Amino acid sequence: MKFKRLKKDLWNKQRQNKPEIEITGRKTNERKKLQEKYRDKTRYTPHLNNATRWHPNKNTPYLCLHQYNEGFSFQLVDLILRNINQKEKNILDPYCGVGTTLFTAAYNQTKAHGFDTLPMATHISNTILKYPTTNLKQTEKQTKKIIDNLHNLKPTTTKQKIPPNTFPPKNLLELKKIRTGIQNTTNRQTKQTLLALYISIINPSSNTDNTGKTLTINPNKKPQKPTKLLKKRLKTLKKSRKHPLPKNTKKYLKTNKCTQQNTTKTIKTKTKPNIIITSPPYPDKYNYQQKYQLEHTLTWPNQKNPKQTTTTTNTKITHPATKETINSIKTETPKDKQTKQTLKNYFQNLTKALKNTYNTTQKQTHAIYITENLNYKNETIPLDLIITDISQKHGYKPKTLKTTWTNKNPNPNKYKKHQNRTIIHLTKNT
Repeated sequence: MKFKRLKKDLWNKQRQNKPEIEITGRKTNERKKLQEKYRDKTRYTPHLNNATRWHPNKNTPYLCLHQYNEGFSFQLVDLILRNINQKEKNILDPYCGVGTTLFTAAYNQTKAHGFDTLPMATHISNTILKYPTTNLKQTEKQTKKIIDNLHNLKPTTTKQKIPPNTFPPKNLLELKKIRTGIQNTTNRQTKQTLLALYISIINPSSNTDNTGKTLTINPNKKPQKPTKLLKKRLKTLKKSRKHPLPKNTKKYLKTNKCTQQNTTKTIKTKTKPNIIITSPPYPDKYNYQQKYQLEHTLTWPNQKNPKQTTTTTNTKITHPATKETINSIKTETPKDKQTKQTLKNYFQNLTKALKNTYNTTQKQTHAIYITENLNYKNETIPLDLIITDISQKHGYKPKTLKTTWTNKNPNPNKYKKHQNRTIIHLTKNT
């Protein structure tokens, strides 16, 4: 476990033999036009593949406590910050997830503000920033108290029903009692820390798997005991504390924060940002509200689960490539119809969010979007090209599109069979 940093010059390194994603579908003229339009800006950077994913965070202090496969790594954010020249950096992450951007910004003595719609994401993002300074002895003492008195604690009651067969009965009862113990904790920071650690043990205690598109029952999974997991998380937190942070980092750990808000609405920050680092959610792949319903139901037992962001069914799509993509999908099943509407909602919300963040930033800004191209029934959804083009219409100038791979040791001949992640680098100079 350590804060591993990539070599600074890797950001500008690229391979000359650049493979190109094959755009497939019934009608592909508009999408191929975009591919041609941004061909000169595209760079092939397979060495950044691993950094665009969450896996390196498994061995990164503090961030290793919360592992979710939608995110990117400490290494990537750190590399970006060391390669962008701004006199006073001020970062915005409009989809901050579990706070990798906010924490890495603090590590680099940089101001950062994040937004997210999920209470779970907001809580974890803000707590990760507090982990290096939380009172460990008090946290350990309270954890021991909860575990030792578990038999005397009443299980918390949840407003939302927990789906059947998602937990072994003993584990669910144990989790509900632990939640009561955390609720009875009087020290605010200890309570905040324990609640974040509690979120991290819910899925490993269950029969479910949330690494795919939605929450599913995994018959081969062996759920772990919640109390053992909580002790294990505390040990990991203690190990993380053994790795020193750079001087003045604590100042930014205090000031950086995540606010619960939808970025399709007007967003405000104390200081206008001049760097955006984020990964927009992927359409028709992750329903975060459904995927993390167990975490939300048990952590906030008196609240209803947040609803997925949607728009009306009269959504109008004007971007040519987006329109072509959606119209090309055959509506052979109810799922196809739902997918088309999901894509319409997604692109309308994304367009609003891109415009809002553009209007929030300073006159000279760098915007970095990490995204992944999708394919639905042989219809390529080139998110990198569409996001780049929509952003250009708002006023950004595309600098580079760094294409990577989502699988290790890729075979260029099989490129069209794999989804690819792209690091979009845009600039604003108005």
